Amino acid sequence: AKVRQVLDSMSAFYKGLNTANCDYTIEVTREAGGKKDSAKLDFMVAAERPNKISFVQKESTGGIDVVSDGKVLSVYIPELKKYVIETAPDSIAAALEWGALTTLTAFNSIIGELMGPDPAGAILDGVSEAKYVGEEDFAGHKFDRIRLVQEEMDVDMWIATGDKPYMTRLAPDVSKALGGSDAKVTLNVSLAGWTGNAAIPTERFAFKAPDGA
Repeated sequence: AKVRQVLDSMSAFYKGLNTANCDYTIEVTREAGGKKDSAKLDFMVAAERPNKISFVQKESTGGIDVVSDGKVLSVYIPELKKYVIETAPDSIAAALEWGALTTLTAFNSIIGELMGPDPAGAILDGVSEAKYVGEEDFAGHKFDRIRLVQEEMDVDMWIATGDKPYMTRLAPDVSKALGGSDAKVTLNVSLAGWTGNAAIPTERFAFKAPDGA
């Protein structure tokens, strides 16, 4: 099926990347009772297989920064000015779990899935149905849009067509999780500016405790 073909070619592409960089942004908008509020987290991401990761906020402070040099894992919560140092786990996915403590930070797992041993398998885990929605154009590029149906939430994914099938956007639909609530929540995850297999300076994976932490 087309959906499997798209996921398999994306999976093979990411398996061929020893390192990857991108900008990760998540935006959430919530409308309830006539009120609308929104929040945004933005991260600079550098990953090197099997277990080096720098997932650090650029301007936002509401998220959780995770840095692992392959030996030591550092987790920093800017809003609390607190950090934790642990022995680094053996995968990028396991390192990022330390930073997935809230609804807004839980989607960082996509980076660990893409830079793990089996991206397609990890993405399809827990999925009851995967549908091919179609090809869409935006920002002058073509993307394959896929919908993953899961018990707790459905997720739409946009994957670039062509020989560099980077994952560029996720739109999780959290209406199932909200149950009968009249709140409308829109989530949008953007993965922009991907580069692959470029050398990443060692200092990207070094954590320096910020002043006052």
